[in-house]
Amino acid sequence: MINSVKTRTPILAFILFVFAVGYTFAANKVVVIPMAADAPPASQWANVSSSGNILDQSGGITIDTQYVDSQAFYYLDFGNGVSESGISATMSYGSKGFINTRRCGTDGGCASSSNYNTVFVRTFDIDGASAKRGFYVVVHP
Repeated sequence: MINSVKTRTPILAFILFVFAVGYTFAANKVVVIPMAADAPPASQWANVSSSGNILDQSGGITIDTQYVDSQAFYYLDFGNGVSESGISATMSYGSKGFINTRRCGTDGGCASSSNYNTVFVRTFDIDGASAKRGFYVVVHP
């Protein structure tokens, strides 16, 4: 009995994998099932330098960086509404401190933007003072 369980486990894993990636078996043929036209959009992301330049991105993102004294305010326009999206942000490698994000155009939105496509990002040093820092930000559909 133990040998039959060991033999079936890889087969079951393969079948689960095949169905998970969009294939099915029909009359001994493998058929690719195309994604639905109304499939949710992919996440959008940007890697931003401390000087406010987009170093890399998923596409279609623009940035407006505003400096007040030593403080940096980063406004990223994702090109589509983010009011119902999740937002993740983290400091880039080598940057130490904290990060704060906010959707613009919503209740308690941004002071300089009422655009529903925009995410506001502000970075802080390890003592909690506003500081220019590099970061990554992701908007999840």
